[in-house]
Amino acid sequence: MMEVYHREEGFSRSFFHLTPEELAEIFKTADEKASYASWAIRFAADLDGVITVLSGMSILAQMEDNLSYMKDFVHLSESEKNALAQAREALAKIPLIPCTSCNYCAKVCPQHIRIPEELKKTATALS
Repeated sequence: MMEVYHREEGFSRSFFHLTPEELAEIFKTADEKASYASWAIRFAADLDGVITVLSGMSILAQMEDNLSYMKDFVHLSESEKNALAQAREALAKIPLIPCTSCNYCAKVCPQHIRIPEELKKTATALS
């Protein structure tokens, strides 16, 4: 089942530009009945050339949810594609490597590594 972004415990909520609730609101506004998993699977199934989408399911309710929108698959509408684009833009605002730069880890690092600086370098290289 697809999980919406969850922040690590211990990080300040104000550090992140987007909360899981705000991201969820994008999907709920577009289709209040659709599960998060349905958005993920339908996105994948809607891509050109995709003939099979595998979904991890662990309970009957997840299988029933998957079947409800994949049995008679309907391609994404323009409004659904717009919602996915909004979600993609929102997710891009979340730091790849969440770090508050509190420097606590660096203070106790036995190798004296400037961990927050290294994380910023890595995040910059990945973006």
